[in-house]
Amino acid sequence: MARTKTTMPQVAFQLKDLVVDSISAVLTAPICSFLAPTLHELGIKDDVDRVSSFSDEQEGALELLVSLKKLSFDGLWVLQSLPEGLHKFPSLTELSISHCPQIQSLPKNGLPTSLETFSVFICSSALEEESKRFTEEKERYYSESDD
Repeated sequence: MARTKTTMPQVAFQLKDLVVDSISAVLTAPICSFLAPTLHELGIKDDVDRVSSFSDEQEGALELLVSLKKLSFDGLWVLQSLPEGLHKFPSLTELSISHCPQIQSLPKNGLPTSLETFSVFICSSALEEESKRFTEEKERYYSESDD
């Protein structure tokens, strides 16, 4: 009887969007390295760990997600600051922050130049004001470019 060799086809892993409820569970270097080539949208919602700030390790892991186009933070009631490295995302076009009342300001180094949409909903008045200022500056830039 002849033996046949069966091989499984190679399937590329291509997770494009992900919503998680735990900052510490997903923002690790091994996980983010694995997701980096294909992940375009990341939502962090209702953090079960109740993290008030990102650790250096979590920030470093997040920065590995260079293909990220959309990032959202929702229902992070105790989070006090956004990741400082947000400006390093070359492909990020949309940032959404909602129900994060403890965040008072944007990171010191600002936002990525690729960012087109920045929305803030039910957050601190200071963060909502920064979002409004960002939108006005973008609109002014585009209107001057059209002239």
